Amino acid sequence: MILTRSSHSDPSEAKTLMEALIPLLQLAGHEQKVNPYQSITLCLIDAIFSINVRYEGVKNVVRNYCETYRLQERRVSAARLPPLADQDSIAKLVLRIQKRGSEAFASEVLQNRCRTSPTNGILKAEAVFRLAKILKRHGVNYLQDVPVILKNELIEAEFRTVPGQRSGISFKYFLMETGREELVKPDRMLLDWLERTLNRRVSAPQAQSLLKDAAANLRSKFPKVTPRQLDLLIWNLERKHPSRNSPPEPAKSRC
Repeated sequence: MILTRSSHSDPSEAKTLMEALIPLLQLAGHEQKVNPYQSITLCLIDAIFSINVRYEGVKNVVRNYCETYRLQERRVSAARLPPLADQDSIAKLVLRIQKRGSEAFASEVLQNRCRTSPTNGILKAEAVFRLAKILKRHGVNYLQDVPVILKNELIEAEFRTVPGQRSGISFKYFLMETGREELVKPDRMLLDWLERTLNRRVSAPQAQSLLKDAAANLRSKFPKVTPRQLDLLIWNLERKHPSRNSPPEPAKSRC
């Protein structure tokens, strides 16, 4: 087999990654698939609240929002986008937070007062508000508007000005949640797995490149595999070992 790789990658590393990922893909065939989110607002909330916390807390935040406003959480079909009339819009999210204020929205609706950073961070609910206003200003309201984000580099630049978003990790994850299969979320869990597997340090850009190449190499055996799917497989594996590399639950004084 001819291995696809980036110009600076090591062919032995490509082989090592394939050997590590194939068993995960084989096991994944027996796991129940979860459909994507129904609305872009849920993608945004998930992306911001997922940073540096265990995912059970994120699921609770999304569920609380959906229950408060009687929204459908997941699509009936992953193959097609829901009609606009069946989605929650960014404009509605902005109005809801404006009406209550970020403090009350965090406490009463999301029931989560986590901050973007334990030091001088803002409420994640406030970060969602600021980011939603950026999206609204650029005409992004529904999942069908994601191409607008991809064509406008200014949106990402403005995202990164919001406290806690400078690294761009949550922006990438937001796009992944909307259905961008070519992206990965280079968080600590993914980087730790890659570093242990390859026995070297791995940067965020390298993680993206490594899994992009790995997906290309694996398609002869798994035709539909994507970098995002590989990221999810690794994440599911790593979350089963919280003592190894998962961050601790945020202290109550921080949330």
